[in-house]
Amino acid sequence: MSRPAREANEPSRRWPRRPLALVAALLWSSLSASGALGAEVTHVATAATALWPVEIDASVGFTGTIEQADISKEQFQQGATPSTLIHGSELSYRRTTSVLPIRVAGGIWHNLELHVMVPIVIDDVQHYDFAPLTNGGALATALTQGSGVCPEGGTSCASGISPGGPQNALIQGVSLPFDSNRGGFTVGDITIGAAWAPLTEEDDPSSPTWLLGFDYVAPNASPMNPTKVSYLSASNGTVADIGDGLHHFHPYTALSKRRGAFDPYVSFWMDFAHAQGTTYDNCQNPFPNSGGDPRSNCGKAPFTPEVTRLQPEYQGGFWFGTEVVPFENAAEFQKIAIDARVVTEYHSAARTYTQLTDLVQALTYQQDYARLGGQVGLYFHASKYLLATVNFALLHDTDHWLTQENFGGPNAPAGSKIMVGSPQQNPNFDFRYDNPGSRFLLQNSLLGSLSMNLEARF
Repeated sequence: MSRPAREANEPSRRWPRRPLALVAALLWSSLSASGALGAEVTHVATAATALWPVEIDASVGFTGTIEQADISKEQFQQGATPSTLIHGSELSYRRTTSVLPIRVAGGIWHNLELHVMVPIVIDDVQHYDFAPLTNGGALATALTQGSGVCPEGGTSCASGISPGGPQNALIQGVSLPFDSNRGGFTVGDITIGAAWAPLTEEDDPSSPTWLLGFDYVAPNASPMNPTKVSYLSASNGTVADIGDGLHHFHPYTALSKRRGAFDPYVSFWMDFAHAQGTTYDNCQNPFPNSGGDPRSNCGKAPFTPEVTRLQPEYQGGFWFGTEVVPFENAAEFQKIAIDARVVTEYHSAARTYTQLTDLVQALTYQQDYARLGGQVGLYFHASKYLLATVNFALLHDTDHWLTQENFGGPNAPAGSKIMVGSPQQNPNFDFRYDNPGSRFLLQNSLLGSLSMNLEARF
């Protein structure tokens, strides 16, 4: 990228005296008069240019994430007059994932690429333990003893088991703490897509770089079945089903403009998902840990499979940040850049795989929430052909309900009275944790991720 003529011809004898100004001047002077490398967030493989007749970008990396949160449950405080509904701590939750993303992008025309990304899931482990600073016995009682109500409602369970029996506890056959493990070097859902930059600073130094992209994520991985979990012997060793069974459509755009040593950018993206016939449906199995109580109304209008199966969340978000370039040798295509960005995401309400799914062995309906945080990264362009990156992100999910299934059908009027056992009762509703006063809440969420990537461009 060329600097304007008036900047290139500025006198060099006026060196600033203040240290910060001196640093800024040194950063600015490190930039070459032409050919500066742009922000990675707007990079696209190209073709039919003097520099790149056909550009191929191939990368392999490692991404490790740790999610830590507390899960509380609505409960009435004992001994209080009048009774007080509180959020009592129940569980300490941790999830760790390790993924090897493999990506190949090829330029097919000027600033136009096609790409494919294949994730290799090494492992995906969810750890459930007693909540910290609480009495373990009380927690065991809340989760492993009888719930006092049948999962489908009422006091006479369909299986003939009394509502206080262990068959109506949320978890059975295992003691806290325990792990639920998925993954095991299996291929995750594959992404294919295209990206195009109609404007670039390399073509016109006065113009920003503008990227448009669209990705499709195919449901090639087998969908997770919540009733087949690694911590139960009846799971038959099933730990490798890690797909969500959804078609994902992911449009995005990004804009960047180099200003000396700084390359600020902004990016917007959305994710729309669509369920298919193999997407998991709670109606495939009776209520878990209930002695076989069936889910009433499954397959009966309005509770068709399209209504009772997983209902995907819709996502959208934006990044804004900047690359800071302390060193660059444009003639040799060498650059060191520090990337700092703010991350903001929105996740809609959905019946999906939540932090409670493997515990209660069913999809649950979560409240919408925001994910907020930031990311810092280091980019090292060793040459025209080699790029190494390291990124660290720290994010937080706002507190949200994990179990808030609607008792009535999709067309039930707000405030309408629906009788237990009536044809209007939602078969996904579980009185043990969806009923107000018994719901679960995710709190104190913190997500950290570290990703490393090595990319060859040739």
